[in-house]
Amino acid sequence: MSIQINQQKQVLDPNFSADISIPAAGGADVQTTPFDLSQAGDAGLDHIFGELLVDALPNNVTSSISVAVSLYAGATAGSLALFAEVPALSVPGVATTGSAQASFQFRFPPDTPEFVAANVHAPTGVGNNTAQKAHFNIRF
Repeated sequence: MSIQINQQKQVLDPNFSADISIPAAGGADVQTTPFDLSQAGDAGLDHIFGELLVDALPNNVTSSISVAVSLYAGATAGSLALFAEVPALSVPGVATTGSAQASFQFRFPPDTPEFVAANVHAPTGVGNNTAQKAHFNIRF
């Protein structure tokens, strides 16, 4: 696997990149495998950025309903909970066309626990978008 560099000169290590399918509607949640930030080397949290992306969702056509991608964190991989210090990426529905692709980049707060994962929530009524994905990347 090769390491990629984006336009902002941040390094994307494939070991810190995860893709998950959007869950079927009905209040379903899916979560990426947790990343261990202690494995990020000597970068320190002040040099580590998170990135949440959601593909276009053609069946997300109800404007009052949103798919949400949130950051979960914990001291261990088995103790993850919502990490409210980082806002969720909310992807609202758009009548007829569905949602456009959405993304959100953030710097990890200094109190971020060691393990982090992305959680995708598809509420009832969001439509079948299981062919689309959410992406969680960590850049150095």
